[in-house]
Amino acid sequence: MPDTLSPESLRFVTRLRELKDHAGVSLAVLAKQTAYSKSSWERCLNGSALPPRQAVEAMCRFIEQPAAPVLALWELADLTWGTRPGGTPTGSTPAAEPVPQRPYASRRGHPEQPAPSHRLPAQRTEDTGQRPERRAGTTRRRHALRTVAVTAALVAAVTLPLTWWLAGTLGRSATRHFPAPDLATARPLCTGRACQGEEAKATWCSGRAETVARKRTAEGAMFEVLYARACGAAWGRMWFSRHGDRLVISLAGDRSSLAGDRSSVEDTDPATTGSYHSTPMLATDTPRRITACYLPEKGGRVCIPRP
Repeated sequence: MPDTLSPESLRFVTRLRELKDHAGVSLAVLAKQTAYSKSSWERCLNGSALPPRQAVEAMCRFIEQPAAPVLALWELADLTWGTRPGGTPTGSTPAAEPVPQRPYASRRGHPEQPAPSHRLPAQRTEDTGQRPERRAGTTRRRHALRTVAVTAALVAAVTLPLTWWLAGTLGRSATRHFPAPDLATARPLCTGRACQGEEAKATWCSGRAETVARKRTAEGAMFEVLYARACGAAWGRMWFSRHGDRLVISLAGDRSSLAGDRSSVEDTDPATTGSYHSTPMLATDTPRRITACYLPEKGGRVCIPRP
């Protein structure tokens, strides 16, 4: 990435690349799902350009990640974009040096002639024509506005996720709710049999998952089997599905597993067609016994591994 990126801009670009790599999507897929071109995303992810706020929101919505923390990083990067790590804005010019005053040479004139004035006209800067004191006041105002914007962004990054979580828990005490952690480092909330039937994202297992099998159907839909060793559970996920399509995962039985167990998910909402749909988890000590079958509303089923 460019050496001219400020620390705030570098953190933002690094987080975008982590989200893309964790979701396992290509630039072409990202461009198709967010309506921003592949070349634009390539420039944004290598630090050559700052993506629009709408592009960041569309990316978070597509990969099912909270947008507020990423937008807070975007706000900081937007304030410092194009600023060198030392704090000097790219392309800025140094302040004009004061012009040394020449002492007037003594000369003899008419006795009634007034002496020449030793006052020089007020100095003006070369680029804007503003007086130095006026430019200093403008700089102070800019620093004050920048401080207010950074403070507001940090407060929003801290309070918005907490507010959304509290709003989701009101009136639904019978449903299990968990705070939103950093899934890549958080300790899972269940292991083994305790994960049976639970959602991977809600129990913090999805951040530690690895893809053990993936398949693309003839219609373009994708589905895969994921396994979290720390949780001792596996689940299925599909995307680019159509309304009415289903994904079913089943566990082959033996003495140490829950024989005959299965889990499924269906694309039932036309508004979320094309997004990720994940099945509940099945407890297992190895993903080798998992079979995932994609059942389109129209057409034959596709399974991995083949039954």
